[in-house]
Amino acid sequence: MECIYKYDVNSLIESKYNHIFGKKFLSLVFATIFLSSFGIISGDMHAFATSYSIDKTKSGLVASDPLDNETKTKQQVLSDTRYWTYYGTAVSEKNTAYDISKDSQGMHIGEPGPNPAVYGDGSYSGYYAVSPDTNAVLVHAVLTATSQPVLKNDFQNQLEIMTTSGQVNYLDCAAITNSDGTYWTLVHGYGDNVEASTFDTLWVDTSPNQPLTRDCTVITNGDNYLKLYMDNVLVYSSNTLSLNMPAPFDYYLQTMNSYYNQMRYGIFKDYYATTDENIQVTNNPSNAATVTLVDSSGNSLASSSVASGTATLDVGKYHFPIAGTINVYDSSGGVIASTPASIYGGDVFSVDVSSGGNPTVPQPPTNLSTTSISSSQIDLSWTAPSNNGGSAVTGYEIERSQDNGNTWSILVQDTSSVSTAYSDTGLNPSTSYSYRVSAINSVGTSLPSNTASATTGVTATVPQPPTSLSANVISSSQINLSWNAPSDDGGSAITGYEIQRSDDGGTTWSTISQNTGSVSTTYSDTGLNPSTAYAYQVFAINPVGTSSASNTASATTGAQMSAPQSPTGLVASSASATTINLHWSAPGNNGGSPIIGYKIERSTQGGAWSTLVPNTNNQSTTYSDTGLLPLMTYSYRVSAINSVGTSSASNTASTTTHLVGPILVPGGQAISLGILAPNSS
Repeated sequence: MECIYKYDVNSLIESKYNHIFGKKFLSLVFATIFLSSFGIISGDMHAFATSYSIDKTKSGLVASDPLDNETKTKQQVLSDTRYWTYYGTAVSEKNTAYDISKDSQGMHIGEPGPNPAVYGDGSYSGYYAVSPDTNAVLVHAVLTATSQPVLKNDFQNQLEIMTTSGQVNYLDCAAITNSDGTYWTLVHGYGDNVEASTFDTLWVDTSPNQPLTRDCTVITNGDNYLKLYMDNVLVYSSNTLSLNMPAPFDYYLQTMNSYYNQMRYGIFKDYYATTDENIQVTNNPSNAATVTLVDSSGNSLASSSVASGTATLDVGKYHFPIAGTINVYDSSGGVIASTPASIYGGDVFSVDVSSGGNPTVPQPPTNLSTTSISSSQIDLSWTAPSNNGGSAVTGYEIERSQDNGNTWSILVQDTSSVSTAYSDTGLNPSTSYSYRVSAINSVGTSLPSNTASATTGVTATVPQPPTSLSANVISSSQINLSWNAPSDDGGSAITGYEIQRSDDGGTTWSTISQNTGSVSTTYSDTGLNPSTAYAYQVFAINPVGTSSASNTASATTGAQMSAPQSPTGLVASSASATTINLHWSAPGNNGGSPIIGYKIERSTQGGAWSTLVPNTNNQSTTYSDTGLLPLMTYSYRVSAINSVGTSSASNTASTTTHLVGPILVPGGQAISLGILAPNSS
């Protein structure tokens, strides 16, 4: 039943159950009677909701090795076979020397290149570590390629997934380093029972300046489905492949070297393999609508609706383990169940009715830490309780102490948020503060977390002034400024600049920009008067205030621009019966603005002027007029163009085209007939 019926409880119990249990049953009148998901407490008739817990029922992690948690020599690495077996590949079936070690960077596998005089050009040598066979769908490792220059051939550092049955068939996420640099690729290699002979490049990143270290995650079923995440970003995805790679798989960390007599090292760390890229939350109650995985700030990492009691969340793009909180919501957004968890792909969780009776207050938060951000701010972060008491955490109480924890005051009564981070602002500079945090659920407030302390920074001051201010004339109405940011921002970031200008040599100043609101160190002052001297000074601004002035920089705007003077020395020369060539001299004065082209006009046989070319759009002072009629007189004039306008016309130049071109006569000789008109200006 979903309702609570009010009865005379004593009468109900006495009449219905006395004949079964006897008079002693009356002593249970004040005991709790459970009806469906609610309870009746005799006397005051309180109702309480069923509480749930979320428990991991299956782990998706099938293999894991951080590879950087200890320092080991070659002999120590080879003697420890808990996780890996180490092999040397063959160069013409001949093993070569190699090196291997572990340190804080990761696991190093080194390999000298083969001798081409012995093994032939194009041969490789390589060594690898292979993990136990698994049916893992997702495999991950961080790869670091060699930082040494590779002068010829190449070096490969790769995470390889290979089927353990049938023909050679594998996938490689590889860093390839050669004389051109380093690039990253995903390759499908396959062949016969001995070696691969076909290599399909499924993805390659050849962008310049690529990082030597990248985080590689390959997800595949060995058949049609394949994904590649590089640095947690999906770069390749397909579900229509024919990989023909049946599970189980071998997983390799491998180096290959084709550079003769040169040792190359690949570095590997943080290897893991999981059974899936998803997690499942099963056995959700009937009123569950959505399951969401959130991070410590309350941001959603993955979410899924509930279908048939199960929610499936895609987490394949994240680096495992994920530190998050699983929340189960009803259709109105209320939290039904919540639990923090360390998550790997393939994990399965079950939502179960909490045992042990009524919900309780949560356990305390853990791992409280503090970070001093400035002279007035300290940031807090913590981990949600491992046990919420059977009722979802709804917020946190934050306390603060200024006497090393002797006395405490409540800073925040209830954050009303599941975020596990908080910024305490408005603090005094150079002051030590201690903090502790308690979790809140529907029952009450937990005990406090561990105590964490931090000291605020020294008091921030105004910045030092900007330096190296310079002023550059752009035109008769514009001057551009540039400067260097202060070497000391006073302990608080620069937020903008104030710019002042003087047109009386620095006697008086006016503000042309109160605050640029930008950290840009350039400014364009426009709308100025021509032929006028201006002086400038710049001030830096941070949240504390404004600096003293920079050095003064001055510049004088150009003269007022005008249309250019006319071109001079225009000459017209007849080149043939159909072509006349023009040339002229640029104006002696461009009007203060560069010449951008010329206008050319033409008159035929003394007729009216018409525009032949409105704007040549270049500074060339020659032009060929073609397609003319023979033995015709043409006149020309030219005007110069700048950004202001067009000059008056140049002198007029005229000439007459030739009569006709050469003709052929019997015998194959060419002669020219006609009158050559004199050139004219």
